[in-house]
Amino acid sequence: FFFNDTATTEIYTEQIVGSVRCVQETDPKNIKSNPKTISEVCALTKKLIEVASIKFIPVKESIDFAKQALNSTTQSVRVSGISLMKVFYQYLGEQIVGFINDINPQLQKTLQAEFEKITVVKTQEAQCQIKFRGEAESDVKADAKNSNPLDVLPRADISKEAEKTFKKITSNDWKVAKEGIDELEALLTSNNNRIQTTGLTDLVGILKSKLAVSNKSLSRGFISYVGKLADAMGPGFKTYYRVLATPLANNLSDKQNLVRNETLQALDKFANQVGPENIGNVLLPLLTNESPELRTEICNWLLKNQSCLGKCDIKPSVSVLIAVLQDKNKEIRHLGEQLIEQCIAVVGSGPFSNSLKDLKPAVQKQVKPILDKYTKTSEEPQVEVTRHSRPLSSQGPKPSSTSNTSSQISIPLPGQDTIDIDPKPVSYTHLTLPTIYSVQISVVAVSLKK
Repeated sequence: FFFNDTATTEIYTEQIVGSVRCVQETDPKNIKSNPKTISEVCALTKKLIEVASIKFIPVKESIDFAKQALNSTTQSVRVSGISLMKVFYQYLGEQIVGFINDINPQLQKTLQAEFEKITVVKTQEAQCQIKFRGEAESDVKADAKNSNPLDVLPRADISKEAEKTFKKITSNDWKVAKEGIDELEALLTSNNNRIQTTGLTDLVGILKSKLAVSNKSLSRGFISYVGKLADAMGPGFKTYYRVLATPLANNLSDKQNLVRNETLQALDKFANQVGPENIGNVLLPLLTNESPELRTEICNWLLKNQSCLGKCDIKPSVSVLIAVLQDKNKEIRHLGEQLIEQCIAVVGSGPFSNSLKDLKPAVQKQVKPILDKYTKTSEEPQVEVTRHSRPLSSQGPKPSSTSNTSSQISIPLPGQDTIDIDPKPVSYTHLTLPTIYSVQISVVAVSLKK
């Protein structure tokens, strides 16, 4: 099941489990197996994925086997196939969808309903529970470097086939253009949504110009397709995302909810492949556009992905963020305030304070109190603690001959150790960290006892 021939499978499996026997030998192109055997293999594969993680499973072959189970006429076998597919989705997420487009539409619908109930496991959280030794251990470490198990699968070159659609997708007749989009999507589906990035520069250029077409139905078609294209290219999409991201994001100013929702879904797919910080760097400058729809959607997207702000280049967009605080819409001003709070936590208040100098006094009066509020809450006092292992005399530490705020205080603790605390002139008005309180209380208690 794991290798191309039974003998090799037996040899390697025996090294792991001690003994092995061949239960079933199948030809993937013509499989007619006992339904009970297929169900058992599905169950064993599911268990193996849960124990060893998906990194050590031949993904495509296993998915093909699960699809054969799904196409069985026996209900119990189909149930086993669905159960195995759910495990694949748990570890691979939406990437698996491209492998099941050729199964029964009703089964696709059933699977999709099951997938929606599943929380996808992040790659770094998928831990192998088996301990390997010797040469196997080094092999496992090498294999673990592949963050995506599907990366070992080949990607198709669709450049020649894509060229055949150019005439249609550039047509002024929206029906003909829609046919072109359908053909492009069929290219992705037929290649399991795994394509090469080479030779697609002209296609990407055409798609860029089509993201702003006036026909809303056609516009949504192109927006949806660029999201699927990003997924199909995988990490290689970094070659093209800069060309498409800005014209795509400009659709967030559209008055139609459907267009904006389609755009947000495509941006999420972009972020999955190139990193949300790169999409954040595209979105921040677009806040200069005063469209209430665009500002609302961008602020919400950045707040939803606020963990990426630490990697974003925020400083060039400080003045743009301050402009959002002056928006006519109260809700947008509130979103802007939330976003600035997160940005100050990353870059500090300095860039924002410097940017205020270029504003009119009336605007400064309006904005400064907001910045001051988050500036104060972002400041945290620090206490430096150094641990020594020198023995103490029975009389304890000698007091310092001079007393000032920068002197070092030595406090004896059990085990004949000391903790030297270098105090800093800080204000405890805004002290919020419980750990700092614990340090202060400990110091006072020990000092009084001494």
